[in-house]
Amino acid sequence: MADAALGVNPRNARAALLRADALCGLGKFTDSLPDYDRARAADDVAYEALCKGGVALGCAGRYDDALRTLAEAAAIQPQDPMAIFFRALVRLQLHDFAAWADYEARWNLGPFFEK
Repeated sequence: MADAALGVNPRNARAALLRADALCGLGKFTDSLPDYDRARAADDVAYEALCKGGVALGCAGRYDDALRTLAEAAAIQPQDPMAIFFRALVRLQLHDFAAWADYEARWNLGPFFEK
């Protein structure tokens, strides 16, 4: 369905985000990155696309890029726990145990995707 929507409107950020999510669900992290990049250009889904794109970068082993992307997301919504939590997970994979503070901070910031 996302492919069909993108065929009609290649600039449809929500469809790009959905296709990227589907590719990540299939373990195709590198293949999902262009769609996350496309989605991050739209204000209504930029934060979500940055967070999920950061996770995909981390899963693809591109840790420096993942940390930069997640820092960009955290700058957009500094009180939302999603970027902080995912950034902590990437840092912990790199054995940066100072990231425990970010990992635990998510409990004080509220639920993910609060709308």
